[in-house]
Amino acid sequence: MKKISVYVGKRRTGCIRICPQCGTKNGATRRECSKCKADIHQIKRQFVGKGYTYNVQWDDPRTGRRKFISAGPDKQYAQHLAAKKREELVTGEYTGIIPITWDRFVAEHLEQLEDTHAEGTVTEHERTLKQFKEICDPKDLTVIDYPMLEKFRAARIAGKKPNGKKPNGKKPNGEKKVSPATINKCLRTLQACFSKAIDRGYLVKNPFHGKRKSLFIREAEPVPNPMEPQEFEKLLAACLDDRWRAICTIGYYAGLRQQEILHLEWSDVDFKNQLLHVRNKVKKGFLTKSRKNRDIPMTCEVISVLQRLQITRFQSEFIITSEDLDGRKMKNNIARDFAVICVRAGLVDEDKKHKFTMHNLRDSFVTNLLAVGADPKTVQALAGHSSFMTTMRYYASVRAKNMSETVNKLSGLKSKVG
Repeated sequence: MKKISVYVGKRRTGCIRICPQCGTKNGATRRECSKCKADIHQIKRQFVGKGYTYNVQWDDPRTGRRKFISAGPDKQYAQHLAAKKREELVTGEYTGIIPITWDRFVAEHLEQLEDTHAEGTVTEHERTLKQFKEICDPKDLTVIDYPMLEKFRAARIAGKKPNGKKPNGKKPNGEKKVSPATINKCLRTLQACFSKAIDRGYLVKNPFHGKRKSLFIREAEPVPNPMEPQEFEKLLAACLDDRWRAICTIGYYAGLRQQEILHLEWSDVDFKNQLLHVRNKVKKGFLTKSRKNRDIPMTCEVISVLQRLQITRFQSEFIITSEDLDGRKMKNNIARDFAVICVRAGLVDEDKKHKFTMHNLRDSFVTNLLAVGADPKTVQALAGHSSFMTTMRYYASVRAKNMSETVNKLSGLKSKVG
């Protein structure tokens, strides 16, 4: 049985620091004199009071950290509090856990997220917590355990609850198909929520602790799908207007994300220095994924398509506007329209479906830079990757292609020797 330690501490009253220059009495925590501004943080503190103040200290069973409460100047009252706290710890009445219902925790958690996280993150947490309640129906946080997490995972694998998006496919019985990546994302979201519950005193231990390996599903390593130069030329030829030529060119030659392209303004374009500024626009509700600003050098292809769009410069602050040219930012059906362009260009797979997405333009930008020998750290800065490992994932695919070409040279060597 773990030893229970509860004791009464005391401290003399009237703790001060006396300034050696002017003799002013200062509070014990002051680092400079309130009168002459002299440095007194190394002056030894003195106790000028005649009495003591008492406190009760104990080790919190939830966090293992030392906690204390003040008992004032009455020693007998402090001893009474210590005896009561010791009894609570022995009987298990005191656990250090703040009781809270599931619904109240969810409301509090989402409210806290809104102040510190992006809108997409808040939506993901709200959706996952709602799914967890529908599947497991926890009354409070203390009832959540490993079997409940297994039940949630099994229900998501079976596709019993929608994920808020259109499914990639359907199972024979008509249920919606959920990918391992989506399930793992839900589990990571739950784990993050329970970690916050521990910080707020609602849980002693995260239900995922020691169980992550057995709960998460192993995913296939994603393979970058860059677009070859010949394929990009076909894509440009299939674009019916300058707006889409600009979107594709900026994505391919500047590596901007879809929302970064759509939120570009003419004030972000520096034709003189040939730079494209990717900036956070807090007042307009747009933040880059990494929350950092970056500058991208513009190639001649990017400059050319932007110059052709300058006719709309005085109609809207946005570079990419809606189709009716009313000055609004383009935002609807981007993925669908891009898929149509790919099909029109003949960029389809064996099932006659488009084999590229908007993000593949960004994949091509990173892969092409690494293929021509660019420094990976420089590529990370240009792409706006928060993690260097994300950039190195593209580097691995480039190295694999180069190694294949190197090994193929052996065939030529054999013919020369023969």
